[in-house]
Amino acid sequence: MSQDSKVLVYHPNVSSAKELRIQISQEINCKVDICVNKLEAYKLLSQHNYENVVLNFETPNENSLELLKFIRLNSNDRKVIFLCKSSRDLSESFSEDKLAELGVSSVFYKTEGFNRLLDIIKAQKNKFSIEEPILKNEKREPSFTRVSRKFLSRKNPSFFDLYVKINNHYIKILKRGDIFEDEQFEKYSEIEDFFISRDDEINYVKHLNNVIEKLNQEKKMSPKLRKSATCLIREAAESLFNSAFCSRLEPRLLDECRTLCYNVKNYIEESSSLKNLFNTHYSAENTVKEHSFLTMIYSIAISIKTPWINERVLRNISLASLFHDLGLKRLDFEVNQYNFNKLSMEQLIEYKKHPEYSVEMLNEAEDQPEALKQIIFQHHEYMNGEGFPLGLYESQIYPPARVLSMANFFADKIILNQESPEVVLRGLIKNRINLEKFDINVVKALVDCFKAR
Repeated sequence: MSQDSKVLVYHPNVSSAKELRIQISQEINCKVDICVNKLEAYKLLSQHNYENVVLNFETPNENSLELLKFIRLNSNDRKVIFLCKSSRDLSESFSEDKLAELGVSSVFYKTEGFNRLLDIIKAQKNKFSIEEPILKNEKREPSFTRVSRKFLSRKNPSFFDLYVKINNHYIKILKRGDIFEDEQFEKYSEIEDFFISRDDEINYVKHLNNVIEKLNQEKKMSPKLRKSATCLIREAAESLFNSAFCSRLEPRLLDECRTLCYNVKNYIEESSSLKNLFNTHYSAENTVKEHSFLTMIYSIAISIKTPWINERVLRNISLASLFHDLGLKRLDFEVNQYNFNKLSMEQLIEYKKHPEYSVEMLNEAEDQPEALKQIIFQHHEYMNGEGFPLGLYESQIYPPARVLSMANFFADKIILNQESPEVVLRGLIKNRINLEKFDINVVKALVDCFKAR
């Protein structure tokens, strides 16, 4: 940690605060400020951009909770560490889960030893300038994706070029538009896996979706057919995750996104009211599905890279990314990325009500948290006050909604421009007008999602 990095310690006991400052500054090369009262803490938090804030909670107190609220309303990227005597001292009202829900990043117990506190502080990532281009290489080496033999069609023209891998060389055996003849298929009977170009992944997913739709049209689906449909859906999801729209995300991050998407799906399946909303919403055109899917991917990716977002907040952001455009179904005209600029003034006014409509429709699903509704309601609000429906400004915007706002905008640009994520991201960074719409820390988290080449 560099000398510029700062740690703020709030402790009402002066000697304890000074002791912590000496210990932390000696072990970690960083500046440590201390304060012993709430007003002094407010002043320091307003003047300095601390990466870590250590709040005394040895005895649960209102001052630390008020400081926590102040931090979360004014800055999302600060790690808040609560200092406690031991886990036994935390009441049920202030369990670790409850504190995490309030925005506490970590709880440190004195019984764990001082080195544990140092580890928590060191874990905070160094910040970098948003102008720093971590995506320098525009050129992409030819890359291929593995596809299973059992998902290939031998009766219809192929949607994609097909390759086999022999001695580390990719050899094209089928051209797009050709039919995979039985004789040719048998020629490669010992090969279990074939390959397609990364550029053809979307076409491969379209092929799988066509097969799935045919299976779904079966009036009585046998267990065998149902199992085949499930496998196809899983294969389509895996291919989409590796498609050109998100292939440059860090591999480990992509795996986490995949797992979380499945968890969100299972959560929806367990709620009949949410499931009905989901099925109604996604009976719409493919651009709606594509947009919501990409928005969820990038919402999750940004959230994982944001230290203060815990599991509960992440679930709300993920669900909001799927249901944020429910209200579009109430409009009596069609709106998408391609015709937005053609809307009349009356239509534009009505369109800007869709976040409110989305929340009203979500109210049909029982027991959904207010936090989820707030994220959806504010997903078009911008930091510069130019968003809608309320035209909120900076700290007035609910922090999780800032994540969805960024992901929603990013997904729209990818689909509309049909460009790679890194090209869209570079354009965003260079466009100061667009950049001012978003929380700079959320933009940094988005940049951090991508693997430097």
